[in-house]
Amino acid sequence: MAEGRLIIVDDEPVILNLLGSVFKNEPWEVVSCRTGAEALAAMEEGFDVLLTDKNLPDIGGLTLLQRAHEIQQDSEVLVITGYASLDTALQAMELGAFDYIVKPPKNIFDVQKKVRQAF
Repeated sequence: MAEGRLIIVDDEPVILNLLGSVFKNEPWEVVSCRTGAEALAAMEEGFDVLLTDKNLPDIGGLTLLQRAHEIQQDSEVLVITGYASLDTALQAMELGAFDYIVKPPKNIFDVQKKVRQAF
């Protein structure tokens, strides 16, 4: 039985597959979503940690961050982006993000470590 639920949201299939493979041996269930709408539906089924891209084709990652805390108050959200700026990093942290990660990460296992800390 899974010891939690991680939802990964990224519209880039390569990134989504890479992140999914990094977490395949973890004790929690991993759900991969390509859109914010898919992520919202998955969040309604319960989750512990959300790892979301900031820029998605339908619903922005910061909006998902807000919705995640509305749906599951004790959830943790990590925002990952290829378009980092100080303003968006501050905004994400003010909205309660657990962490803000710049793509591509120097080491994919740093992302794994941060997600483990969020659990």
